Amino acid sequence: MRKTALLLLCAAVWFGGCACSERAETDSSVSDVVQVQVDYPVTVGGREISECPSSVVSLAPAITEAICTLGSVSQLSGVSDGWEHPELPADLPRLGTAAAVDIDELLALAPQLVLAPDTLSDMVAAELENAGVAVVKLHLPAEWRQVSEFYTQVAQVVSGLTTGQNNAEATISRLTAQIQQICGRYTVPDGMTAAVISAYGVAVAGNGTIAHQLLTWCGLQNSCASSMFVPQELAAAQPDLVFCDTRELEAVQMDAQLSGLRIVAVDLQYARCFGEQTIGLAEQICTAAFREE
Repeated sequence: MRKTALLLLCAAVWFGGCACSERAETDSSVSDVVQVQVDYPVTVGGREISECPSSVVSLAPAITEAICTLGSVSQLSGVSDGWEHPELPADLPRLGTAAAVDIDELLALAPQLVLAPDTLSDMVAAELENAGVAVVKLHLPAEWRQVSEFYTQVAQVVSGLTTGQNNAEATISRLTAQIQQICGRYTVPDGMTAAVISAYGVAVAGNGTIAHQLLTWCGLQNSCASSMFVPQELAAAQPDLVFCDTRELEAVQMDAQLSGLRIVAVDLQYARCFGEQTIGLAEQICTAAFREE
């Protein structure tokens, strides 16, 4: 009798149609299948999620990147504008931004869940909730120390409590190891300094940011402790390298106060969040600035 009940439980999980169970190996043990079943409900961002969502809308690039990196892209039914990833289908609906959501198109998709930044207005969140769409607001990581918690929250939403925790930890460890392996191929002069203009005329990457962590992995010292962009201060710091976004290279080069500094253009959008594409940014930084061993 006990064996029959267990087999029925396994069958229910297998045919449930949930993307979480689809990720399980076909030869998984019974205990693995049962674990998927008990991983829900999970509470994230103050919201209880009762089952694995097969239809998720992401309203922030950082959330989209994390979902793709975690291997859960099949659960996405729509994403915000302004972000691409090699695994995102070209025909996946783009729904504006968190500040200007295409509500009608979003509701037409009838997603089970919307993952949004905590800047999403309460009015928009309420409209979605009233239409029967669950909303989870997440604080997007501005600093490296916040990345682990953020990844854990996203992973637990899309794959459950324990499965999500394990996937988040393994994913961050994998990305970190890959970046460090790339950086280890290059020779960096001792004491070499750098600055990252994260948004020209507005900000540089201060201590503790994801960009700061990238510089550290590359063997560079961040010469900008402040996060405010002040051309005079940056010029006075005389960093050996100044990284800026490829889209802002012309404006940075035209800044007379920064003349004489070595400016290197990279895709800094991948330093505004953390994911598989951050690996490519580390490669860009190293190949543009250093000599490979």
